[in-house]
Amino acid sequence: YAASMILMLLIVQAMAAFEIQQVEAAQQAAEADTHRIQEELQALMDAAPVAIYLKDPSGRFTFFNQKVVENLGRAREAILRRGIREFFPAAEAELVEADEQRVLREGAPIQSEIRVSLPQGNRTFITLKFPLFNQEGGVRAIGGVALDITAHKQTEEALHQALRKLEDLHSALDEHAIVAITDARGRITYA
Repeated sequence: YAASMILMLLIVQAMAAFEIQQVEAAQQAAEADTHRIQEELQALMDAAPVAIYLKDPSGRFTFFNQKVVENLGRAREAILRRGIREFFPAAEAELVEADEQRVLREGAPIQSEIRVSLPQGNRTFITLKFPLFNQEGGVRAIGGVALDITAHKQTEEALHQALRKLEDLHSALDEHAIVAITDARGRITYA
C-alpha cells in the first residue's frame, strides 16, 4: 500500500512539474510575442512620415516615434517623460498645452494648426489630438498626430502673392492701356 501511494505521489508530482513547464513555456512564448509586437509597432510608427505620440494627462511624453525625435532635435531619452515646455518657447508651449487641456476636459478629438519654433526653423503643423480612455471611462492619455505642412503653407503664400501681383497688373492695364486679345483670324475675343 505504501509503495502504491509513493508511486501515485510521484506521478502527481511529475504531472505537476510537466504542467508547470507547460505554463512557463506558454508565458515565455507570450512574452516573446508581446516583445515582437512592441518592436513591430515601434517600427511602424518610426516609418510614418508624421509625428505620432502619447502623453500622460500631465502632458509628459510616454511614447513617440522617430519623427518626434527629429522634430525636437533631441535623443529619445531626453524626450521621454518630459513636457512640451522643455522644448518650445513659453507662448508656443501654452498653445499646445491649451489644446491638450481641452482634450482632457472635453474627452473628444480636436484638430488645430500651429506654428512652432524647432531646431530646423519655424514649422507649421496640422495636429490631431485625441483622448485614450481607461476602463472607468476617464482619460488616461492624450494621443497626437502632427503633419508638417510648412511647404504647403509656403506654396499657398507664394500663390497668394502671385495672384495679388496679377490683380495689380490687371488693374493697371485696365486703367492705363487698351488690351485686346484676338483669335487666329484677327477677330477681337477679349477687350
